[in-house]
Amino acid sequence: MRGAAQTSDLEGLDEALRCASAPMRELFLKVAESAIQRGSLPRQSSRAAAICGLIEVGAWTEAAINIVEFALPGWILRRIACEQGEWLCSLSRQPKLPLAFDETADACNRVLALAIIGAFIEASIRDAASPRARPSVPLVGPATGQLICCDNFA
Repeated sequence: MRGAAQTSDLEGLDEALRCASAPMRELFLKVAESAIQRGSLPRQSSRAAAICGLIEVGAWTEAAINIVEFALPGWILRRIACEQGEWLCSLSRQPKLPLAFDETADACNRVLALAIIGAFIEASIRDAASPRARPSVPLVGPATGQLICCDNFA
């Protein structure tokens, strides 16, 4: 149930972001609150305070980048591009893959900080909706008994 509530909160933030034409303190504080809940580790409380400090002074882009790094450690800022007055931001879990094969979280906006936050929200929704990944290789314990090499080197 927590995942559904979290997704609903993120979708509400996404709607508020779409309505925003400029960075707003209240919106960024809501996003930061969501990020702090996602990345709530006691040793990172100073980082959360630093993010709130950036928001208070209006350092929107720096705050947005720090929010991504803080709350989505598995995601990396892959691309920022400005085309015809629109900023495109892409976050990726696998930035070394060619872009055509990568599943990125993307967002566009006339304001860079809002594009980064939009991509953050999309990545957060994906993380909340997907089940936690299991390892693709089964864990196997050490073998007991004797090991024999069966290779034919002739």
